[in-house]
Amino acid sequence: HEMYARKQTTLSVAVNDWTNGVGVKDIRFKLDPSIVSSSVSKDGNMSTGIIPGYVGKDPGVGLSISVQDAREVRLDSAGIGGPGARNEVILGFVRDATLTSTRHEAFWVYGFRNVNGRYNRCVKLSVTLLPDGMARVKVRGAWDYTNTSWVSGDLYFDSMIAHEMWTRRSRTMHNAVKITDSGYGVHSVQWTILKDDAGVSAFDQQDKDDSGTIHGYALTGLGSLLVLTTDVRKVLLLSAAPGGRYQMLSSDHVKTFVPDPTMPAATKEASHWLFVSSRPPHVRFARVTVQLIDGAAYARITAGFRSAGSFTSLDDMDVHEMYARKQATLSVA
Repeated sequence: HEMYARKQTTLSVAVNDWTNGVGVKDIRFKLDPSIVSSSVSKDGNMSTGIIPGYVGKDPGVGLSISVQDAREVRLDSAGIGGPGARNEVILGFVRDATLTSTRHEAFWVYGFRNVNGRYNRCVKLSVTLLPDGMARVKVRGAWDYTNTSWVSGDLYFDSMIAHEMWTRRSRTMHNAVKITDSGYGVHSVQWTILKDDAGVSAFDQQDKDDSGTIHGYALTGLGSLLVLTTDVRKVLLLSAAPGGRYQMLSSDHVKTFVPDPTMPAATKEASHWLFVSSRPPHVRFARVTVQLIDGAAYARITAGFRSAGSFTSLDDMDVHEMYARKQATLSVA
């Protein structure tokens, strides 16, 4: 593949002994019962193989082995495809958390990065289970993500990172299904089939107990990635550190979140919170919305306001009334 990308010249073809060019003759062949995959091997409950050539678009490329669950197929490694993807650092395959994998279809992302670490490129793939038990792999799109602050030596890549790359993508790209196509693709995909049920169920685990901290400021726009989930009502905002200049200080009281009583009730797609920071004679509030985006919760700061009050806790604080009697709206930092 790389030698073709760096070819010195193209040659004419020869179909007889007296034509100048390259030709082949006396081809031996064998009818193989497998479909498209080669080098299939089995080791107990595990089967491995490789897809020669580029993975195509719908309907994709079939594996020469049957499965009962598309999530049993693990994509392990591949070569970077397309003319625009050379001299790249491979990040590898991770499960695509922007979509929910099921028994019938499982979703993957293949990532790679240019050598200076700034430009990241990803290819979407899926494994589809056919009615006859055969599985097919296909490409489903590609995109670019630009991050000027990425550390070039940091090659850590997981489903959460891929999800944020997708939501903050710079542009979408075509899929390359041969080396001369524009866009990004994958070739020579190595795969493994895992037959243990425990492994399959772990692949599709959703909404497990989890907690964490967003380091740095909550963002505007799309917001800051929190966690993979199917319903943002399951996400509880607990506490935070005050931020910005003067309006909120680290010495303030309360510094916790309450559900925002001035906004619509929480739904699967969105919930609304107020961060409360009190320093008599004022209480300051920052509005934070938790939004479901492609199977993940993002928290974004949207607005702020200030009310009169001397509180050191949430006790006896009527947040709805304080908003109705607010003294000023505040910008967000």
